[in-house]
Amino acid sequence: MVGQVLKAHLTSRIFDYSSLLEYSKEVSTVGIISSQLVYMWNVVNLLNPAAIINRLTTEITAEKLINSGEDPIQPIMDIVHGSIMKYDIATTRYGLKVVAEQFIGCLDSNTEKGISKHFWNHLDRVGRLTVSKEDEEAAVEILANVERFGRISAERGFKLVTAVSIEILGDLEIVATKKELEFMTLQIASSLGIVGEAAANNDYEDSASRAVQSLETCGIDSVEKRLKYASTQAERSIRNIGVAAAGNKLGNTTEQAARSLGFIGVAAAKNGLEFETAHAAKLLENIGRAAYTEGIKEGTKRAALALGHVGGAAAEALLKDMTREVAAYLAKLTALNEEIVNTAIRDNKSFLEETYPLEFSTFVNVYEEELDKIRTEKQK
Repeated sequence: MVGQVLKAHLTSRIFDYSSLLEYSKEVSTVGIISSQLVYMWNVVNLLNPAAIINRLTTEITAEKLINSGEDPIQPIMDIVHGSIMKYDIATTRYGLKVVAEQFIGCLDSNTEKGISKHFWNHLDRVGRLTVSKEDEEAAVEILANVERFGRISAERGFKLVTAVSIEILGDLEIVATKKELEFMTLQIASSLGIVGEAAANNDYEDSASRAVQSLETCGIDSVEKRLKYASTQAERSIRNIGVAAAGNKLGNTTEQAARSLGFIGVAAAKNGLEFETAHAAKLLENIGRAAYTEGIKEGTKRAALALGHVGGAAAEALLKDMTREVAAYLAKLTALNEEIVNTAIRDNKSFLEETYPLEFSTFVNVYEEELDKIRTEKQK
């Protein structure tokens, strides 16, 4: 009996010890697995593109941008480039945002030249990549950052960076329009207008004029490829720059805006785009009025002459309704100061008649009818 009890006791002790040993092994295994999971989690976090970009951001300083033989922006742009190739819009957006913020944070009078070079090299390159891949979603992110950088640079007094931003947008416009990417072209036209207007408001006439030149190309190319929304935005952006230029007494840019808008209006009429023709005429009247208000006589004359060209082209294209609408806008401008407008038309009448030999006289007749309406209305 005693022997059986002792045996049972020993067996029980051995079982307990075995269980404890097994349990200890399990606990040890779980601990190892847990530590491995934590390690793997940390590794995964480190491999996350956003985490890598954040770590690389600390290397971007004004001193390294200017003096270092290595380019601290390149590693991040390599990630952005890869994300564009994989259509990873989230990483593209984040990488571009970080780069733009670092550029802006490092920008001052001493770093402007060096930063402009980096900005041009990187943003122009990835911009062309998105256009070539026809990735309009990624392109919008790039355009937004170029626009923001250009606008802020203009507002802070950095002429060179403002000019570089406009050059990048102008280069991208040519490629986007050639590929007939209407949404992308529209966005570029909008961005050019915003940066160009900021340049005009800060008396950067060269940059404002360059923006108008790019928008003229954009507008005419868009009309010829029948990218109607893009051409309308180009017209609107030119008007915005022209009005801002007039408000800041930038006579050359005001005149250029009127001239460029006139060219787009003529192209629209020749291509039978009625809305775009009328839209250009309306905005030309806006520029002429703004120029007159600010005492820029030549700007008003240039707007009147441009309206004469658009009206002649509309008449030649047998766009009767548009011919009358353009004539009405010219009449409204004439009502501000008949001498200025009449001088502009009279001095260029021979050239206008040679350019539009068949129907310019028709336009003049309609214009005189519209002007008589305004005169009669004033007499009431």
